[in-house]
Amino acid sequence: MERGESHRSENHRPEGHRTVIDILRALGDDLQRLVGMQIELAIAEVHQKISQAGHALLALACGLLLALAAFLVVLQAVVQALAQSMPAWLAAALIGGVVAAVAAVWIWAALRALHTENLMPRRTMDAIRRDKQLIKETLS
Repeated sequence: MERGESHRSENHRPEGHRTVIDILRALGDDLQRLVGMQIELAIAEVHQKISQAGHALLALACGLLLALAAFLVVLQAVVQALAQSMPAWLAAALIGGVVAAVAAVWIWAALRALHTENLMPRRTMDAIRRDKQLIKETLS
């Protein structure tokens, strides 16, 4: 069949009418496009979540580093000052406890930011659920 003949046979269809094959082909194309868009969205969201995790890990490292620096500097200076008015062991225990509490708060905040629930690609998961429901409704 020549190229012009295939166009003529398509032109004999009434306007607005499509064959089942045309509809299935269009549905397949739409589904392929939808899946591609969902994959792109998932990739973008995973990149965003990785960036958030990186920032949280940086905060965790800073907290740990500051906790170490605080322990070394504050413990040395304040314990020596407090040792003038109380036993040295008590001064060391008090200051060590305060520094440990501050470090624990920073570490807790960083670990909370890294919680698995905060790293889930929620928008992508919601979009996939909506698309799945739309496809079910369309096919029923």
